[in-house]
Amino acid sequence: LLFSISLVAQENIEILYQNEDYRFTNRPDVLEFIDANMDVSSEIKIAEYKLTMNKQGKNNLSQTFIKFYEEALKSGANSFTIEDIKAEESQYIVTVSLYNLNDEKMQENFSYYEDNIVVVFGDLNTKKMDKKKGCKVNGKKVELLPYTYSKFQNEVGGKTKISVGGLLGTSITIAWEQNKLARCYSLGGAS
Repeated sequence: LLFSISLVAQENIEILYQNEDYRFTNRPDVLEFIDANMDVSSEIKIAEYKLTMNKQGKNNLSQTFIKFYEEALKSGANSFTIEDIKAEESQYIVTVSLYNLNDEKMQENFSYYEDNIVVVFGDLNTKKMDKKKGCKVNGKKVELLPYTYSKFQNEVGGKTKISVGGLLGTSITIAWEQNKLARCYSLGGAS
């Protein structure tokens, strides 16, 4: 089965594989990323999608993820893996596989997540792929190209402060908490 779900102009989700035998009784209300350390070889793959996002235009990444999220939940998936990412001249292509992990497997998956990580993304909404955006993380200057990221570990009892824009800019402080999941921020667009 091969067809596309249209998003906005020139973005789409292409279904590469759909398990026609998979049936679900309750539609999931969450969609979780499956950590690379999680073994899903014995799990039933529900579907495989190819997400295509233009590098130009407003909020392509956000719009594509929202549509992917909706379609994945409709298929009965509560989790996904990233199989492949390609950056072409004018677009990104991401291949994902969808699963419905039981509660035990979901908890196992969560055990692989890093605690107290702060992720800062470059601009997620730009046409200028070579234009860096900057901020300060704990007083140190960080510059990121669009669609790239830097990861920072929040130490036990510590705080991470992200500042953008100098005197009239803005800042946020993220405090360490036991078992706190990663927090993601972008220097432009949505995250």
